[in-house]
Amino acid sequence: MNKKHDERAIETFKTSIEIYEKHLCDTDSSQSSDRDNYNSCLSTLAAIYLNQNKDDDVLHLKTRALTTDKKTCHLTEKEKEAKWYYNLGYALVATSPDKALEFINKSLEIRLEILPEDHATIGFCHHDIGRAYQNKSMFDEAIKHYKESIEIYEKHLLDEEEYQFSITERYRRCHSNIAEIYTKQDDYDSAFNFKMKALTIDKKTCHLTEKEKEGQCYYDLGCQLAATIPDKALEFINKSLEIRLEILPEDHATIGLCHHDIGWAYQNKSMFDEAIKHYKEAIEIYKKHLFDEEEYQFNVTECYRRCHSNIAEIYTKQNNYDEILYFKMKALSIDEKTCYLTEKEKETQCYYDLGYTLVATNPDKALEFTNKSLEIRLEILPEDHATIGFCHQNIGAAYENKSMYNEAIEYAIKSLEIRDKILPLICIETAESHSTLALVYSKQQLEQSEKCNEHCMKALEISKQ
Repeated sequence: MNKKHDERAIETFKTSIEIYEKHLCDTDSSQSSDRDNYNSCLSTLAAIYLNQNKDDDVLHLKTRALTTDKKTCHLTEKEKEAKWYYNLGYALVATSPDKALEFINKSLEIRLEILPEDHATIGFCHHDIGRAYQNKSMFDEAIKHYKESIEIYEKHLLDEEEYQFSITERYRRCHSNIAEIYTKQDDYDSAFNFKMKALTIDKKTCHLTEKEKEGQCYYDLGCQLAATIPDKALEFINKSLEIRLEILPEDHATIGLCHHDIGWAYQNKSMFDEAIKHYKEAIEIYKKHLFDEEEYQFNVTECYRRCHSNIAEIYTKQNNYDEILYFKMKALSIDEKTCYLTEKEKETQCYYDLGYTLVATNPDKALEFTNKSLEIRLEILPEDHATIGFCHQNIGAAYENKSMYNEAIEYAIKSLEIRDKILPLICIETAESHSTLALVYSKQQLEQSEKCNEHCMKALEISKQ
């Protein structure tokens, strides 16, 4: 929101709050709904004030909300104040961890004054202080607070009282977060121990045997490392695969997941033949589980699609275009967003995707594929269809990369004409077309500088809106 919109919103919410306050004591059936709407207005207005750094106004509004909420109206003023600071900090942990620490530490300070030191809500404070430190990459401080919250949570796992959050779930998350930190610190033994504990707590995995949990731990560790430390990822996922092959049927879905992520690790090491081999093994297993009713860690259909898509990506790097088309077509047939397309529409999308991938690195091949896509689209779609505009845009970009500026301008203008006709004025694609034209004109003779500036300004105007 800009300042003008903020002020309008503030006035609207204030008016709504005044009206609701006149009806809070009504006895008709709408009272509960009015109270909920009233609290919603207070919370939203508080969020606006928070963005404006008006902490006192936020505190006042949040306290009013707690006073009218059936679940919190019985709290003492000190308890409401502590809860308010906690809620504020909780909302800011991901986006503004420093501010979150300020508020949650205030809440912790108040709660330590008025509650037993092992009260569940004090555990919540330590937990979210840990999260804030983790988001600041202050890992030792994060672990310290997670461990403090774990000790408190252990005393409340069997409580019948309802708290703001599930104690068991938060207890699991603390172990899981500590494991994540230890993984980043390369302390894999500690990470493994905390992951095992998290699996024992989790409702979805607590029923597993020790061997199954061990296999899952190694798998999770490997997944976390596949993109950053593929060698270590391979070590862990191969351990998981070894355990799973001992205790499960060789075509079990989780064995497919192992092959999939071994493939991903090899792909990140640029060992493409090994990657393809494991992706294909995963595909063979996934095929047998596409219609399973059982819930797995990942969506099997989506994993099946990704394997085809990743193989296509590798074949693109190897210039094996015939194989690419097969695997890309297969991926489009599996994808929920594209499976409804006709064969012609899938074919043209394949050529378009291939061309798009090659624009910067192999513009000649990009032109070949994008022109094939354009040819098919002109057969089956109206000539001003948005996707035809996308083809023109990419053909223009390929010509630009070949320094064929007249052709680049011709296709960029064709793209812009289609986009101007069918897309909103405030549209990133339209801004992109203006940017392309500006870039091409800038590479031509000085007499084109006026046109370059014109399209730069148009792109900037759209981007600002």
